Amino acid sequence: GLGQNRPEDMVRLLQRKDQLAQGVQDLERQLDQMARDVGAGKRDLARKLDEAATGIRDDKLKEKIRYSKAVVAGRTPEYAREFENEIGKNIEALRQRVADATNAAGQSEPKDNQLDKALNRARDIARGMEALDERIRQQQQQNGQAGQQGQPGQQGQQGQGGQRGQ
Repeated sequence: GLGQNRPEDMVRLLQRKDQLAQGVQDLERQLDQMARDVGAGKRDLARKLDEAATGIRDDKLKEKIRYSKAVVAGRTPEYAREFENEIGKNIEALRQRVADATNAAGQSEPKDNQLDKALNRARDIARGMEALDERIRQQQQQNGQAGQQGQPGQQGQQGQGGQRGQ
């Protein structure tokens, strides 16, 4: 239908991206803190926490999310979609690393309630980020389908789909 690409949709999309970047930043800080705090005897756990935090930096996840705000606004839908998929994969990897750390914590005795709480919060943030990323991608697909007309450089995109079959 018409009018899907409303400005307030775009505003909401960009707000979600801000939320996502903020979540990643908070999680990174928390993982770093936990890696320092777990102390001796939990070297495996400290390493996994550190890997999760380092993964955020290595993947340049915060930067990608912030940059993706400009991508949504200014690039071709294909490029935006590929970029979103990459962010999605990075977030999935991050969630997996946090889960690994949680499992490692489960094996280390004695029980550390502070750590358990912090890890559960980290896991919730990571899960929430994945759900948020999913919503962002759905919304972008709708935006991409709705309003491509009238943008410079978009000509010739209709009808490409059918040319691939013989």
